[in-house]
Amino acid sequence: MQTAATILPHPELLELLRFSVTETTVTAIVATKATQARCPGCGAVSSHMHSRYVRSVADLPWQGIAFRLRLHVRRFFCDDSFCSRTPFAERLPGLVAPHARRTERFDAWIRSVGFALGGEAGTRLLQQLGLLAASPDTLLRQIRHTALPVPVAAPRVVGVDDWRFRRGQRYGAIVVDLERRAVLDLLPDREAETIAAWFRAHPSVEVISRDRGATFADGATRGAPQAIQAIQAIQVADRFHGLKNLMEAFQRVLGREQALLRLAAQTVTAAPLSTETRPLTAPERQARADARRRARSTRDRREARYRAVRHRRSEGKTLRDIAAAVHMGPNTIRRLLDAESCPVPAQRQRQTTLRSAFEPYGRARWNAGEQNGQQLLREIRERGYRGGQATLYGLLGRWRPGPRHSGPYPRQVTLAQPVPPPLRTSAREVSWMLLKPASDLDPVERA
Repeated sequence: MQTAATILPHPELLELLRFSVTETTVTAIVATKATQARCPGCGAVSSHMHSRYVRSVADLPWQGIAFRLRLHVRRFFCDDSFCSRTPFAERLPGLVAPHARRTERFDAWIRSVGFALGGEAGTRLLQQLGLLAASPDTLLRQIRHTALPVPVAAPRVVGVDDWRFRRGQRYGAIVVDLERRAVLDLLPDREAETIAAWFRAHPSVEVISRDRGATFADGATRGAPQAIQAIQAIQVADRFHGLKNLMEAFQRVLGREQALLRLAAQTVTAAPLSTETRPLTAPERQARADARRRARSTRDRREARYRAVRHRRSEGKTLRDIAAAVHMGPNTIRRLLDAESCPVPAQRQRQTTLRSAFEPYGRARWNAGEQNGQQLLREIRERGYRGGQATLYGLLGRWRPGPRHSGPYPRQVTLAQPVPPPLRTSAREVSWMLLKPASDLDPVERA
Protein backbone atom coordinates (compact mmCIF):
# COMPACT_ATOMS: atom_id res chain seq x y z
CA MET A 1 0.00 0.00 0.00
CA GLN A 2 1.46 3.40 -1.00
CA THR A 3 2.05 5.82 1.88
CA ALA A 4 0.28 9.17 1.58
CA ALA A 5 2.48 12.25 1.21
CA THR A 6 2.80 14.47 4.28
CA ILE A 7 4.22 17.87 5.07
CA LEU A 8 5.69 16.77 8.40
CA PRO A 9 9.10 15.17 8.74
CA HIS A 10 8.83 11.60 10.03
CA PRO A 11 5.03 11.40 10.30
CA GLU A 12 5.38 8.01 11.99
CA LEU A 13 6.90 9.79 15.00
CA LEU A 14 4.75 12.93 15.11
CA GLU A 15 1.07 13.73 15.53
CA LEU A 16 -0.21 17.07 14.21
CA LEU A 17 -2.26 18.99 16.80
CA ARG A 18 -2.91 22.30 15.07
CA PHE A 19 -1.43 25.11 12.92
CA SER A 20 -0.56 28.69 13.85
CA VAL A 21 -0.15 31.08 10.92
CA THR A 22 1.24 34.66 10.79
CA GLU A 23 2.28 36.86 7.87
CA THR A 24 5.87 35.60 7.95
CA THR A 25 5.77 32.18 9.68
CA VAL A 26 3.77 28.97 9.65
CA THR A 27 4.03 26.97 12.90
CA ALA A 28 2.90 23.38 13.33
CA ILE A 29 2.20 22.24 16.90
CA VAL A 30 3.01 18.53 17.05
CA ALA A 31 3.46 15.85 19.68
CA THR A 32 5.31 12.56 19.68
CA LYS A 33 3.36 9.30 19.30
CA ALA A 34 5.65 6.90 21.14
CA THR A 35 4.49 5.61 24.53
CA GLN A 36 7.96 4.66 25.72
CA ALA A 37 11.57 5.77 25.17
CA ARG A 38 15.05 4.34 25.46
CA CYS A 39 17.44 5.84 28.02
CA PRO A 40 20.49 7.35 26.28
CA GLY A 41 22.66 6.46 29.29
CA CYS A 42 22.06 2.79 29.97
CA GLY A 43 19.83 1.81 27.06
CA ALA A 44 16.92 0.63 29.18
CA VAL A 45 13.39 1.12 27.83
CA SER A 46 11.04 3.11 30.06
CA SER A 47 7.33 4.05 29.89
CA HIS A 48 7.30 5.87 33.23
CA MET A 49 6.71 9.51 32.15
CA HIS A 50 8.17 12.33 34.24
CA SER A 51 6.97 15.55 32.54
CA ARG A 52 6.57 17.39 29.22
CA TYR A 53 8.35 20.32 27.63
CA VAL A 54 8.21 22.21 24.32
CA ARG A 55 10.97 22.51 21.72
CA SER A 56 10.87 25.00 18.86
CA VAL A 57 12.81 23.88 15.78
CA ALA A 58 13.00 25.26 12.23
CA ASP A 59 12.08 23.12 9.24
CA LEU A 60 12.09 23.56 5.46
CA PRO A 61 10.23 26.68 4.25
CA TRP A 62 6.88 26.62 2.49
CA GLN A 63 6.94 28.63 -0.76
CA GLY A 64 9.43 31.12 0.72
CA ILE A 65 7.62 31.34 4.11
CA ALA A 66 9.45 30.16 7.23
CA PHE A 67 8.06 26.93 8.76
CA ARG A 68 8.64 25.92 12.38
CA LEU A 69 7.73 22.94 14.55
CA ARG A 70 6.65 23.28 18.19
CA LEU A 71 7.47 19.82 19.52
CA HIS A 72 5.72 18.60 22.68
CA VAL A 73 8.41 16.24 23.98
CA ARG A 74 8.28 14.08 27.11
CA ARG A 75 10.72 13.23 29.86
CA PHE A 76 10.86 9.73 31.36
CA PHE A 77 12.19 8.16 34.54
CA CYS A 78 14.88 5.55 33.95
CA ASP A 79 13.85 2.23 35.55
CA ASP A 80 17.49 1.28 36.14
CA SER A 81 18.32 2.38 39.67
CA PHE A 82 22.05 2.53 38.89
CA CYS A 83 21.63 4.86 35.86
CA SER A 84 22.70 8.48 36.32
CA ARG A 85 20.31 9.74 33.64
CA THR A 86 17.19 10.30 35.73
CA PRO A 87 15.08 11.73 34.27
CA PHE A 88 15.92 11.73 30.55
CA ALA A 89 14.33 13.34 27.50
CA GLU A 90 13.16 11.15 24.67
CA ARG A 91 15.32 11.17 21.59
CA LEU A 92 13.98 11.75 18.06
CA PRO A 93 16.56 10.18 15.72
CA GLY A 94 16.17 11.16 12.08
CA LEU A 95 14.05 14.16 13.04
CA VAL A 96 16.11 16.47 15.22
CA ALA A 97 19.37 16.06 17.14
CA PRO A 98 19.57 16.76 20.90
CA HIS A 99 19.69 20.50 21.66
CA ALA A 100 19.42 21.33 17.92
CA ARG A 101 17.34 24.25 16.67
CA ARG A 102 16.80 22.83 13.16
CA THR A 103 15.51 19.54 11.85
CA GLU A 104 18.02 17.13 10.35
CA ARG A 105 16.59 17.51 6.85
CA PHE A 106 16.84 21.30 7.21
CA ASP A 107 20.50 20.96 8.29
CA ALA A 108 21.19 18.75 5.27
CA TRP A 109 19.64 21.39 3.02
CA ILE A 110 21.75 24.20 4.50
CA ARG A 111 24.86 22.01 4.33
CA SER A 112 24.33 21.35 0.62
CA VAL A 113 23.92 25.06 -0.11
CA GLY A 114 27.04 25.84 1.92
CA PHE A 115 29.17 23.31 0.06
CA ALA A 116 27.86 24.54 -3.29
CA LEU A 117 28.05 28.33 -2.78
CA GLY A 118 29.96 29.08 0.41
CA GLY A 119 28.97 31.50 3.15
CA GLU A 120 28.04 34.85 1.61
CA ALA A 121 26.55 33.59 -1.67
CA GLY A 122 24.72 30.78 0.10
CA THR A 123 23.16 33.24 2.54
CA ARG A 124 21.86 35.40 -0.30
CA LEU A 125 20.19 32.36 -1.87
CA LEU A 126 18.67 31.20 1.42
CA GLN A 127 17.29 34.67 2.09
CA GLN A 128 15.52 34.54 -1.27
CA LEU A 129 14.00 31.23 -0.16
CA GLY A 130 12.68 32.68 3.09
CA LEU A 131 15.48 31.59 5.47
CA LEU A 132 16.31 34.97 6.98
CA ALA A 133 18.07 33.44 10.00
CA ALA A 134 20.73 31.57 7.99
CA SER A 135 23.90 33.68 8.32
CA PRO A 136 27.23 33.08 6.51
CA ASP A 137 28.74 31.79 9.76
CA THR A 138 25.93 29.25 10.04
CA LEU A 139 26.75 27.81 6.63
CA LEU A 140 30.47 27.71 7.37
CA ARG A 141 29.85 25.94 10.69
CA GLN A 142 27.83 23.31 8.86
CA ILE A 143 30.76 22.75 6.49
CA ARG A 144 33.30 22.51 9.31
CA HIS A 145 31.18 20.09 11.36
CA THR A 146 30.65 17.73 8.43
CA ALA A 147 32.79 14.63 8.80
CA LEU A 148 34.83 13.73 5.78
CA PRO A 149 33.97 10.38 4.20
CA VAL A 150 36.32 7.59 5.18
CA PRO A 151 37.99 6.09 2.08
CA VAL A 152 37.21 2.44 1.51
CA ALA A 153 40.79 1.74 0.44
CA ALA A 154 44.21 3.20 1.14
CA PRO A 155 44.96 6.17 -1.14
CA ARG A 156 47.52 5.59 -3.87
CA VAL A 157 47.40 8.77 -6.03
CA VAL A 158 46.81 12.01 -4.11
CA GLY A 159 46.90 15.70 -4.86
CA VAL A 160 47.91 18.37 -2.35
CA ASP A 161 47.27 22.09 -2.63
CA ASP A 162 46.68 25.05 -0.38
CA TRP A 163 43.30 26.55 0.50
CA ARG A 164 42.22 29.39 2.73
CA PHE A 165 40.43 29.34 6.05
CA ARG A 166 40.28 33.14 5.81
CA ARG A 167 41.56 34.99 2.79
CA GLY A 168 44.83 36.82 3.33
CA GLN A 169 45.14 35.67 6.94
CA ARG A 170 45.09 31.92 7.41
CA TYR A 171 45.80 29.14 4.92
CA GLY A 172 45.87 25.37 5.17
CA ALA A 173 46.45 22.40 2.89
CA ILE A 174 43.89 20.07 1.30
CA VAL A 175 44.70 16.47 0.38
CA VAL A 176 42.54 14.83 -2.31
CA ASP A 177 42.32 11.25 -3.51
CA LEU A 178 42.61 11.75 -7.26
CA GLU A 179 41.48 8.23 -8.15
CA ARG A 180 38.22 8.43 -6.18
CA ARG A 181 37.83 12.23 -6.43
CA ALA A 182 37.29 12.58 -2.68
CA VAL A 183 38.79 14.88 -0.05
CA LEU A 184 41.03 12.93 2.31
CA ASP A 185 42.03 15.57 4.83
CA LEU A 186 42.24 19.30 5.57
CA LEU A 187 45.54 20.16 7.22
CA PRO A 188 45.68 23.12 9.65
CA ASP A 189 48.57 24.79 7.81
CA ARG A 190 50.79 24.35 4.77
CA GLU A 191 54.13 23.88 6.50
CA ALA A 192 56.51 21.22 5.20
CA GLU A 193 56.59 19.30 8.49
CA THR A 194 52.78 19.07 8.67
CA ILE A 195 52.62 17.73 5.12
CA ALA A 196 55.49 15.31 5.76
CA ALA A 197 53.75 13.97 8.90
CA TRP A 198 50.58 13.26 6.91
CA PHE A 199 52.46 11.34 4.23
CA ARG A 200 54.35 9.34 6.87
CA ALA A 201 50.98 8.32 8.32
CA HIS A 202 49.81 7.15 4.87
CA PRO A 203 52.58 4.93 3.47
CA SER A 204 50.32 3.64 0.67
CA VAL A 205 50.73 6.87 -1.34
CA GLU A 206 52.70 6.25 -4.54
CA VAL A 207 52.05 9.34 -6.70
CA ILE A 208 51.79 12.94 -5.48
CA SER A 209 50.38 15.73 -7.62
CA ARG A 210 51.28 19.16 -6.28
CA ASP A 211 51.89 22.74 -7.31
CA ARG A 212 55.28 24.44 -7.45
CA GLY A 213 55.36 25.47 -3.79
CA ALA A 214 58.63 24.72 -2.03
CA THR A 215 56.86 23.59 1.16
CA PHE A 216 54.82 20.98 -0.71
CA ALA A 217 57.92 19.68 -2.48
CA ASP A 218 59.87 19.50 0.79
CA GLY A 219 57.02 17.85 2.68
CA ALA A 220 56.38 15.28 -0.03
CA THR A 221 60.09 14.44 -0.28
CA ARG A 222 60.56 14.00 3.46
CA GLY A 223 57.23 12.35 4.20
CA ALA A 224 56.73 10.01 1.25
CA PRO A 225 60.06 8.53 0.14
CA GLN A 226 58.15 5.52 -1.19
CA ALA A 227 56.37 7.83 -3.62
CA ILE A 228 59.68 9.19 -4.84
CA GLN A 229 60.95 5.68 -5.47
CA ALA A 230 57.73 4.54 -7.12
CA ILE A 231 57.71 7.29 -9.70
CA GLN A 232 61.50 7.37 -10.15
CA ALA A 233 62.17 10.59 -8.22
CA ILE A 234 59.54 12.56 -10.17
CA GLN A 235 56.78 14.42 -8.36
CA VAL A 236 53.87 15.13 -10.65
CA ALA A 237 52.86 18.74 -11.35
CA ASP A 238 49.15 19.26 -11.79
CA ARG A 239 47.77 20.29 -15.17
CA PHE A 240 47.39 23.98 -14.35
CA HIS A 241 50.95 24.40 -13.09
CA GLY A 242 52.32 22.29 -15.95
CA LEU A 243 50.80 24.72 -18.45
CA LYS A 244 51.96 27.63 -16.32
CA ASN A 245 55.54 26.32 -16.37
CA LEU A 246 55.42 26.03 -20.17
CA MET A 247 54.01 29.53 -20.53
CA GLU A 248 56.66 31.08 -18.26
CA ALA A 249 59.46 29.27 -20.11
CA PHE A 250 58.00 30.51 -23.40
CA GLN A 251 57.87 34.07 -22.06
CA ARG A 252 61.47 33.88 -20.84
CA VAL A 253 62.58 32.95 -24.36
CA LEU A 254 60.61 35.87 -25.81
CA GLY A 255 61.98 38.19 -23.14
CA ARG A 256 65.51 37.56 -24.40
CA GLU A 257 64.47 38.58 -27.92
CA GLN A 258 63.01 42.01 -27.18
CA ALA A 259 65.24 43.67 -29.78
CA LEU A 260 63.90 41.42 -32.57
CA LEU A 261 60.32 41.85 -31.34
CA ARG A 262 60.65 45.63 -31.45
CA LEU A 263 62.13 45.51 -34.94
CA ALA A 264 59.27 43.31 -36.15
CA ALA A 265 56.68 45.61 -34.54
CA GLN A 266 58.25 48.70 -36.12
CA THR A 267 58.30 47.00 -39.53
CA VAL A 268 54.62 46.09 -39.31
CA THR A 269 53.27 49.35 -37.87
CA ALA A 270 55.68 51.83 -39.48
CA ALA A 271 53.87 54.97 -40.71
CA PRO A 272 54.60 56.24 -44.25
CA LEU A 273 57.58 58.59 -44.13
CA SER A 274 57.32 62.13 -45.40
CA THR A 275 59.21 62.88 -48.61
CA GLU A 276 60.25 66.28 -47.27
CA THR A 277 63.14 66.29 -44.83
CA ARG A 278 64.79 69.17 -43.10
CA PRO A 279 68.06 69.43 -41.20
CA LEU A 280 67.86 69.24 -37.42
CA THR A 281 68.51 72.39 -35.44
CA ALA A 282 71.22 72.55 -32.79
CA PRO A 283 68.74 72.21 -29.85
CA GLU A 284 67.11 69.21 -31.51
CA ARG A 285 70.46 67.49 -32.09
CA GLN A 286 71.41 68.17 -28.47
CA ALA A 287 68.08 66.76 -27.22
CA ARG A 288 68.54 63.56 -29.22
CA ALA A 289 72.09 63.17 -27.96
CA ASP A 290 70.92 63.62 -24.36
CA ALA A 291 68.19 61.00 -24.88
CA ARG A 292 70.72 58.49 -26.22
CA ARG A 293 73.03 59.21 -23.29
CA ARG A 294 70.25 58.63 -20.77
CA ALA A 295 69.22 55.39 -22.48
CA ARG A 296 72.83 54.17 -22.44
CA SER A 297 73.18 55.04 -18.74
CA THR A 298 69.94 53.23 -17.89
CA ARG A 299 71.08 50.18 -19.84
CA ASP A 300 74.43 50.14 -18.01
CA ARG A 301 72.70 50.33 -14.61
CA ARG A 302 70.34 47.51 -15.55
CA GLU A 303 73.20 45.26 -16.65
CA ALA A 304 75.18 46.07 -13.50
CA ARG A 305 72.19 45.13 -11.38
CA TYR A 306 71.80 41.88 -13.31
CA ARG A 307 75.47 40.97 -12.80
CA ALA A 308 75.25 41.81 -9.08
CA VAL A 309 72.27 39.52 -8.57
CA ARG A 310 73.88 36.64 -10.47
CA HIS A 311 77.15 37.08 -8.58
CA ARG A 312 75.49 36.98 -5.16
CA ARG A 313 73.51 33.93 -6.17
CA SER A 314 76.71 32.16 -7.23
CA GLU A 315 78.07 32.85 -3.74
CA GLY A 316 75.16 30.93 -2.23
CA LYS A 317 73.13 33.90 -1.02
CA THR A 318 69.41 33.42 -0.43
CA LEU A 319 66.72 35.46 -2.15
CA ARG A 320 66.13 37.41 1.05
CA ASP A 321 69.82 38.31 1.38
CA ILE A 322 70.01 39.37 -2.26
CA ALA A 323 66.85 41.48 -1.96
CA ALA A 324 68.25 43.29 1.09
CA ALA A 325 71.59 43.93 -0.64
CA VAL A 326 70.32 45.24 -3.99
CA HIS A 327 67.02 46.74 -2.74
CA MET A 328 64.81 44.76 -5.11
CA GLY A 329 61.74 42.60 -4.73
CA PRO A 330 61.95 38.79 -4.70
CA ASN A 331 59.90 38.42 -7.90
CA THR A 332 62.27 40.72 -9.80
CA ILE A 333 65.23 38.76 -8.48
CA ARG A 334 63.67 35.49 -9.64
CA ARG A 335 63.17 36.91 -13.14
CA LEU A 336 66.81 38.00 -13.30
CA LEU A 337 68.01 34.61 -12.10
CA ASP A 338 65.85 32.76 -14.63
CA ALA A 339 67.07 34.92 -17.54
CA GLU A 340 70.20 33.78 -19.40
CA SER A 341 71.07 37.41 -20.21
CA CYS A 342 70.02 40.82 -18.96
CA PRO A 343 66.31 41.18 -19.84
CA VAL A 344 65.38 44.05 -22.13
CA PRO A 345 62.33 45.99 -20.87
CA ALA A 346 59.21 45.90 -22.97
CA GLN A 347 58.31 48.91 -25.06
CA ARG A 348 56.32 51.53 -23.22
CA GLN A 349 52.76 51.59 -24.45
CA ARG A 350 51.13 54.71 -25.79
CA GLN A 351 48.97 56.30 -23.11
CA THR A 352 45.34 57.20 -23.67
CA THR A 353 44.66 60.89 -23.00
CA LEU A 354 41.59 63.13 -22.98
CA ARG A 355 42.24 64.05 -26.60
CA SER A 356 42.54 60.46 -27.91
CA ALA A 357 38.83 60.13 -28.73
CA PHE A 358 38.85 63.45 -30.67
CA GLU A 359 42.11 62.90 -32.54
CA PRO A 360 40.48 61.40 -35.71
CA TYR A 361 38.11 64.39 -36.00
CA GLY A 362 40.93 66.87 -35.43
CA ARG A 363 43.12 65.17 -38.03
CA ALA A 364 40.30 65.24 -40.60
CA ARG A 365 39.65 68.97 -39.98
CA TRP A 366 43.39 69.70 -40.12
CA ASN A 367 43.81 67.93 -43.46
CA ALA A 368 40.73 69.79 -44.76
CA GLY A 369 42.55 73.11 -44.21
CA GLU A 370 41.47 74.21 -40.73
CA GLN A 371 44.84 74.62 -39.00
CA ASN A 372 43.89 77.24 -36.42
CA GLY A 373 44.36 75.79 -32.95
CA GLN A 374 41.74 77.94 -31.22
CA GLN A 375 39.08 77.07 -33.79
CA LEU A 376 39.83 73.33 -33.49
CA LEU A 377 39.67 73.66 -29.70
CA ARG A 378 36.22 75.26 -29.90
CA GLU A 379 34.95 72.57 -32.26
CA ILE A 380 36.05 69.58 -30.23
CA ARG A 381 34.78 71.18 -27.02
CA GLU A 382 31.35 71.32 -28.61
CA ARG A 383 31.71 67.54 -29.09
CA GLY A 384 32.53 66.84 -25.44
CA TYR A 385 36.27 67.51 -25.11
CA ARG A 386 37.11 68.31 -21.46
CA GLY A 387 40.87 68.67 -21.71
CA GLY A 388 42.97 71.81 -21.74
CA GLN A 389 44.45 73.84 -24.55
CA ALA A 390 48.01 72.62 -23.92
CA THR A 391 46.93 68.98 -24.36
CA LEU A 392 45.53 69.74 -27.84
CA TYR A 393 48.46 71.98 -28.82
CA GLY A 394 50.90 69.19 -28.02
CA LEU A 395 49.22 67.14 -30.75
CA LEU A 396 49.07 70.01 -33.24
CA GLY A 397 52.77 70.68 -32.70
CA ARG A 398 53.59 67.26 -34.14
CA TRP A 399 51.47 67.96 -37.22
CA ARG A 400 52.79 71.46 -37.91
CA PRO A 401 56.13 71.41 -39.85
CA GLY A 402 59.15 73.50 -38.95
CA PRO A 403 60.24 75.02 -35.65
CA ARG A 404 57.75 76.85 -33.45
CA HIS A 405 57.55 80.61 -33.97
CA SER A 406 55.29 83.51 -33.10
CA GLY A 407 53.01 85.28 -35.55
CA PRO A 408 50.75 83.85 -38.25
CA TYR A 409 51.67 80.58 -39.93
CA PRO A 410 51.87 80.26 -43.73
CA ARG A 411 48.61 79.29 -45.38
CA GLN A 412 49.80 76.18 -47.21
CA VAL A 413 48.05 73.04 -46.00
CA THR A 414 50.28 70.37 -44.44
CA LEU A 415 48.71 66.95 -44.05
CA ALA A 416 48.71 65.28 -40.64
CA GLN A 417 49.83 61.68 -40.87
CA PRO A 418 48.05 59.35 -38.41
CA VAL A 419 50.26 57.94 -35.69
CA PRO A 420 49.80 54.15 -35.75
CA PRO A 421 49.24 52.57 -32.34
CA PRO A 422 52.40 50.77 -31.23
CA LEU A 423 52.17 46.98 -31.30
CA ARG A 424 52.65 45.48 -27.86
CA THR A 425 55.98 43.69 -27.66
CA SER A 426 56.03 42.49 -24.06
CA ALA A 427 56.72 38.78 -23.61
CA ARG A 428 53.24 38.22 -22.18
CA GLU A 429 51.44 39.94 -25.09
CA VAL A 430 53.51 38.25 -27.81
CA SER A 431 53.11 34.82 -26.22
CA TRP A 432 49.33 35.16 -26.34
CA MET A 433 49.54 36.34 -29.97
CA LEU A 434 51.44 33.18 -30.88
CA LEU A 435 49.10 30.89 -28.94
CA LYS A 436 45.73 32.35 -29.97
CA PRO A 437 44.01 31.08 -33.13
CA ALA A 438 44.82 33.15 -36.22
CA SER A 439 41.13 33.99 -36.61
CA ASP A 440 41.19 35.87 -33.28
CA LEU A 441 44.07 38.16 -34.35
CA ASP A 442 43.71 41.47 -36.15
CA PRO A 443 45.76 41.99 -39.33
CA VAL A 444 48.56 43.87 -37.56
CA GLU A 445 48.93 41.18 -34.87
CA ARG A 446 48.85 38.44 -37.51
CA ALA A 447 51.61 40.16 -39.52
